[in-house]
Amino acid sequence: MKKKSRSRSRRTFIIVLIVFCAFVYLIINNSEKTVKVAYHEFEDKIEFKGFYFVDEHVLYSGNTDEFKLQYKTGDLISKGTRISDNIIADKAGMIITHIDGYENKYDKENIKGITVKEINNILYKAKNNPGIKILDNSQWYVCALLDQNDKKYFKKGMVKDVSINNRYYTADIIDILRNDDAVILVLRFKNDLDVENLSRVIKGSIIKSKYEGISIPEKSIIDYNGGKGVFINLNGYAEFRKISVMLRIDGNAIVKPERDSKPVLKEYDDIICNPDGLSSGKKIR
Repeated sequence: MKKKSRSRSRRTFIIVLIVFCAFVYLIINNSEKTVKVAYHEFEDKIEFKGFYFVDEHVLYSGNTDEFKLQYKTGDLISKGTRISDNIIADKAGMIITHIDGYENKYDKENIKGITVKEINNILYKAKNNPGIKILDNSQWYVCALLDQNDKKYFKKGMVKDVSINNRYYTADIIDILRNDDAVILVLRFKNDLDVENLSRVIKGSIIKSKYEGISIPEKSIIDYNGGKGVFINLNGYAEFRKISVMLRIDGNAIVKPERDSKPVLKEYDDIICNPDGLSSGKKIR
């Protein structure tokens, strides 16, 4: 009898433990998850790949390991500067200690005839070889290849911010070349490329627009009483706040409060991520 009693007690304990664990699991998973309201600047951007072209002058082609170079890539020098014992700059500009064979192949006039095939050849074949050249850094141009669907976002004469390896530049769109397969933009940069971006091939992003707003899970947005908004956790109760959606990206939304509605969504409010079944004034689990 004692063995049966112990066996029953053990089974009872296990059943109680399972029920308790299930209860805790349901509480945790049914609780209202929240995110804090915090303002950030967000960028809506389009990626591109391309190459730079400028007025370039090759001073030396070949190995420079035995040269005692007085300057490094990115340094600005004047005409007549002695770069090494046997090399003197015959023009002012920016020194680059490599060459790639595409020097002076394109300018802002003949670039108009470039094809997608030519651009792709440069993207996949251009490589740095030993040598020394001087760039005229007064005018920087970039030929940028984009997807055909992105054409609607750009017009000739626009000024855009461009991001390359987390460095930001400002550029004019001086031409949009006709092509059935892709969009080709010709950009004129207003500032020098940084040293880390001085290889021929460039990959970066053109910033379409910038937003200051709140990033929230898209699923937290709900239509309620004729308005679009979110529920917040206010002292344990659900309260509705109207919002305007500026941008939707990968399951998230960039939003801002509706200033005309009262009360308004404020910084550090707790937005409820799973609003289904909620109503204003409802107690939150």
